[in-house]
Amino acid sequence: MSCEFCQNVCQNESVHHLLPKSRGGKNKDNTVIIPGKLHRKWHALFKEMTPEEAKMWIDDVMVAGKHWNNTKLKQVYKKYKV
Repeated sequence: MSCEFCQNVCQNESVHHLLPKSRGGKNKDNTVIIPGKLHRKWHALFKEMTPEEAKMWIDDVMVAGKHWNNTKLKQVYKKYKV
C-alpha cells in the first residue's frame, strides 16, 4: 500500500487520524495509511495538529521564521499548541 501523504510504498503501515482522536476524529473516514516512521515523526513535531494546521505552522515557521528569535518561535508554538 502507498502512503497517502507522500505516495511512497508503506513499510510498517500505520493508521493516522487527520482530525486527532483527542479532538473528536474517531471515525474511519478520518484516517489515512502512512508509514509508521512518518507517523511517529508527525506526532513528535506536530502533536495533535491537522494537516491544515501543520501547513499553517510550517508557513509561519519556515517562511516567516527565518529571522525569528526564540521568543517569537515560542509564541508560534503556543499559537499552534505544539
